[in-house]
Formats: sequence, structure tokens, C-alpha cells
Amino acid sequence: MPRWVVSVDALWLERSVGSNNFLGYAAYNVGGTPSGLVTDNLYSDDTLFPLVTGLRVQLGARINDQLAVEATYWGLQQWSAGNSIYGGQSLYGDESILISSPWLQIPVMDNVLTYSYNSEVQNVEINERLGLPTRNPFWDASFLWGVRYFHLAETFNLSGSDIYSSSFENLYYKTTNDLVGAQIGLQSGCGWDRWHLSTEAKVGLFANIYTAQGTDSITGPYGAPWQASQNGTGLSALFEVSFLLHYRLADHFALRAGYQGYGVTGLALAPRQLADFSHGGTVWLDGLSLGLESSW
Repeated sequence: MPRWVVSVDALWLERSVGSNNFLGYAAYNVGGTPSGLVTDNLYSDDTLFPLVTGLRVQLGARINDQLAVEATYWGLQQWSAGNSIYGGQSLYGDESILISSPWLQIPVMDNVLTYSYNSEVQNVEINERLGLPTRNPFWDASFLWGVRYFHLAETFNLSGSDIYSSSFENLYYKTTNDLVGAQIGLQSGCGWDRWHLSTEAKVGLFANIYTAQGTDSITGPYGAPWQASQNGTGLSALFEVSFLLHYRLADHFALRAGYQGYGVTGLALAPRQLADFSHGGTVWLDGLSLGLESSW
């Protein structure tokens, strides 16, 4: 009979923005012509993504002393970030602060330029783990191989308005990344009394089935609405490193605490679609976990 192990963790992750696209600037305007004195710049990474709580669930079956099979899900993290710059009258009274963006059809705005950036992630993997021989009875090691599915979806809004010309524009991009592929990994650990500390590294190559959609809605005398899309398949890589500390509470229950970091390349990130459709972005995710494990 196999030995079963189930664990449930709260997983706190923060992630890098993955882009530093220039979105626009606010400058003094004198006599209808920008003076070139920049007062504020807006970039897509002005505001970083916060630490967000998600869930990790793992089900494992130990077939014998050397062989085990594991299924893992983690995700539900939903990040949100944004920032704005504003126009209006300057401190000098006879000048106004005007806003310009290279991505909007409105040439000059006197009100606001703002962006919002949202992202979510899901991960599913199934691995087979093979125990490796060690000389020290307090140490253990294993090799794993398996398959993984990783999903990253994003939306990016860039909006601007000009009260003088009654113009409003909203530029919206949505991207999805569905990574499917194989991975390998190594784990090592040591135990003493009720404690067990392990570290693990995984790496894999994946086919990324990506989509990118863009729409521009505009009211006023400038430009016209448009929409465009692209989809395809590219090559992505995913690397994971983790540290996990177990404390055995009773014969069948243990408390778990850990750190994990993920690096993912070859992604279609929403802000990177501004200049041209692109699926060459890289994202880093890392954070802490805390949960319980039951075995029988």
C-alpha cells in the first residue's frame, strides 16, 4: 500500500513588473509650446507589485522507499498596480502643465495620464521522485522529473484625457501565457529530532501558447478607435528554487514553513505590447509559505 501525504500552504508571492516602458511626461507649457522643463515622468514600473496571498496544495503517494509521485497546484495570486500624472495650472499662474504620451493619439492633455496593471498566475505540475543513495543516514536526496503547466494572464490600461478638447482615450492590452512542458529537479535534505530541512531546484523548457490583444477607444477630434491581436507559440524556460522546513507536531502531522522563488522567461507581458507585439519578457516571483502536512 502506498503512503499518502497531503499538504496545504498559504503562499505569499511578490513579482517583478518585467518592463520599464516610458508612458508619458508632464511639462510646463508657455504660449502653447512645451518649454521642455519636465516635471514628471510616468513608467510602467513606477509602482511595484505587492506581496499577495495565494494557495498551494500538494498530494503525494510514496510507492516504496525509493519512488514517489506528487501532484502540486499553486496560484490564485492576483496583483494590481498603477500610477498617474496630472496636468493643470502651475504654481506660476500664467503657465499650464500639459501631458504628452507617445502611445496615445491625443497629442497634448491638460487633465490626467494614468495606467493600471493587473496580473494573475496558476501552476499545476505532476512529478515522479526517485530517491538517491546517501552515506549519511540523517541526509536524503532525490531526483525528479515531470510535466508542468504554468498560466500567466495580464491586463494593462493606459488612459488620458484633455478637458479643453473634450477628448478621452483608453488604450487596453490583454495577454495570456500558457506554458506546457517537461522539467527535472534535484532535492536534498537533512533531519534531526522533529525537524527536517530541505532545498530543491527545478528547471524546465516549455512551449508557450501566448495571445495578445490590444484596443484603443477614443472620443474627441483626434484619431480613431482601433484593435489588433496576435497569437502564437514560443519557447519559454522556468526555474524554481525552494527551501522548506518541517516540524513534526505528531506522528501524522507536521508544520511547514518555506521560501520559494521562480524565474520565467519568454512571456508576453501586457505593457511590452505598446511598442510592438512581443513575447520576450521575463518575470521573477518569490515569497514565503506556511502550512500543514498530513501523512498516513
